[in-house]
Amino acid sequence: MPYGNAQISMTFKSNLCDKSEGYLPVPVTYTVPAYRYRSHESQSEANRMAFDDLIANGQKYADEHGQCEANIMVSVYNPTQETYTLHYIWGPQGNTKRIEFTIPPGESGKADDSNDLKPTLIYVPRNLYKTVFILNSDGDEVPFKAESGYDFTFDYTDEYYESHTDAYFILQ
Repeated sequence: MPYGNAQISMTFKSNLCDKSEGYLPVPVTYTVPAYRYRSHESQSEANRMAFDDLIANGQKYADEHGQCEANIMVSVYNPTQETYTLHYIWGPQGNTKRIEFTIPPGESGKADDSNDLKPTLIYVPRNLYKTVFILNSDGDEVPFKAESGYDFTFDYTDEYYESHTDAYFILQ
């Protein structure tokens, strides 16, 4: 009797999402089901054929079936030598959700100009955020200014925010 391959799966991401516009790929799983490939030689030969299928077709499957999630690309400028945590909170009371990003100390974009900071780039899913704040290592809130003009509540939904970028400036 021929040997059948074991089921194998791998996660792939579409290469067709326009990251420069804030779209990030949502991972999709490509699966080669058990016994799709058979070998009269050995189990490992059947598994190798399944693996070859996975490698040859997984990315194509992701490009054809994968989705792209809309995000806001936020450039965070940190002019200090301290690491901060940026918090976004949304959802109904009693069922709020949170995402956090670490904002490292700023680095100069040019060797001879300490005022030319490179930002930390983060991707924030489009959403109505009830609260956005930055904390230092002691848990104290740190003031910042958003280029969008938002303060406290950030309505990054498609309906209210057409741009796909924003910038935050941590105040010293």
